[in-house]
Amino acid sequence: MKKSNFLIGFAILFTFFAPFIFTLNGPEFLDFTEKGEIGDTIAGTTAPIIGLVNAILLYFTLREQYRFNEHQIGISKEEQFKSTFFNLLQEHRDIKQKVESSFSYLDCQDVRKRFDDYHVKGEMFFINASNQISLIFSSLEQKDCYGYSQEDAIDIEDSIEEDVYNDGINGINVPPIEIKEFEKKCSEKRLPFILGYVNQQYCITQSGHLKYNSVNTIQKKIAIAYYFFYRHHCNVSVYFRHLYHILKFVRYSEAQHLRYSSNHSQQADIHKKYREYVQFVQAQMSTAELKLLFYNSFLFPKMQELLIHYGLLENLCIQDLCMKDHNCIPAFHLKNKNKEILDVIGNTE
Repeated sequence: MKKSNFLIGFAILFTFFAPFIFTLNGPEFLDFTEKGEIGDTIAGTTAPIIGLVNAILLYFTLREQYRFNEHQIGISKEEQFKSTFFNLLQEHRDIKQKVESSFSYLDCQDVRKRFDDYHVKGEMFFINASNQISLIFSSLEQKDCYGYSQEDAIDIEDSIEEDVYNDGINGINVPPIEIKEFEKKCSEKRLPFILGYVNQQYCITQSGHLKYNSVNTIQKKIAIAYYFFYRHHCNVSVYFRHLYHILKFVRYSEAQHLRYSSNHSQQADIHKKYREYVQFVQAQMSTAELKLLFYNSFLFPKMQELLIHYGLLENLCIQDLCMKDHNCIPAFHLKNKNKEILDVIGNTE
């Protein structure tokens, strides 16, 4: 732009001083004093220069008009993107409230009691789903594939009640440590029934159990375990499919924006801007949603790639996962809750 202004200024100054230059005495081929009327001479010599200046000014005018139009188009496209994005975000929140399903549980304090077809929707669906996925992983990590029998459940609870009476746990002045140890022993007795009931609900057979334990990567194990859950609650696919299309829309808009920039710094700023938009999605998601999204991504690689690209799971903590070694994709950048707390309060040891 500075070079253009210099050229225009030079042309204007040259046109202004041309009459003085061309009427000076000099070499014969530059001497215009004997060439007739001075006005004709100046007109003939400056007209091409004035025409050139006009052409240059017209070029810069058209260029600036083009830039202005491009800027206005850019503003219009960004406003259109914002409107579409936030409408999609609101639709996603509405879809979450409509996600529903039924879950079945055993009472962890009495495995004779069953809670069948416990119907939930919205946030309660994701909370219950999170608990169920944890139970599925617990079952598959066992050496044996447990089954469930109502008769055996009755027998084990009768046995526990006898132990309570024989050990005097229901008496007075029982030391808390003894109560705690007894409760731990009872939990160990009930666990096979709880996991066996989970296997029954999700059709986890001996072959499925063996397949899970035969694979050699954490990613494949996660995919197998989550599939047991997903095939029984596939109505959640509407929620994840809509989220996928939101991220795909943002990625497409970012790619269109990047087409007009070859500067690495500008490209980084553009990515940062669209990444910040996606953080609005994350900000409205609960921990249970993020956890389910994490496990769902192992079945759908395209979704996983977008989650990594925009850092959508960076607010999920390692401690929120079913197992610590599930943090097997460093690119997710999951938080370490304990480390962050220690960084704030300092080491107390």
